Amino acid sequence: MHLSNHESMRKLSLLLILIFLGQSDSGIAQSDLQSWTSIKLSSKINDEVSYAIRPIIRHRNDLSEYDNSSIDISIAFNLGKGFSMAILERYWWLQNGVNRNFWFFDIKHKANLSNNIGMSNVIRWHIAQDIEIDDPNFMRWHPTFTFKTQGRFTPYIGTELFFRLDGVNELQRTRHLIGSNIKITNDWSFNLTLWKQDRANLDSQFTQWIIVTTAAYNM
Repeated sequence: MHLSNHESMRKLSLLLILIFLGQSDSGIAQSDLQSWTSIKLSSKINDEVSYAIRPIIRHRNDLSEYDNSSIDISIAFNLGKGFSMAILERYWWLQNGVNRNFWFFDIKHKANLSNNIGMSNVIRWHIAQDIEIDDPNFMRWHPTFTFKTQGRFTPYIGTELFFRLDGVNELQRTRHLIGSNIKITNDWSFNLTLWKQDRANLDSQFTQWIIVTTAAYNM
């Protein structure tokens, strides 16, 4: 029997959700529930260039303890034909008084797979500036599937792979995610995402379940 686009999208969404939830921690890996809470303010300079500021507060130990804070400052460029690029600086204030800084350089491509399903791919060069602490550097790949609906919700599911540089040249972190963007008004939206983040190719295994919430305002 022929399935409508809506029925096909619903079945695919359910399958991807079951795959996400069905992943179990291997071995005797420890785990922790954490959160990233933020507000994002963005604006356009023109049709090709936009910028954003996003302060973030993090909690850990099953949300019982403050972890750290950071701020993102980014600028994005629309290159046309579904391509864009962005430069992002993230400055952290760590709990022990040590600060850190990262630069992220992104190349992104978006395309429609059907009337109801979109896909984006992001390649991110993740550079640690190592001001007061030594951090690893990564090349990251982040594919995401987005499901269009008739309402205010735009659900999505994806994964992100962290390939360690610094002469190591191996996969060291995976991040699987599921969430939705919710349109509140023409200017305000709310984003809710659940990350399942695991270490790879390391002696100690650790799983982080991270709830990411962002209130976004388009100025």
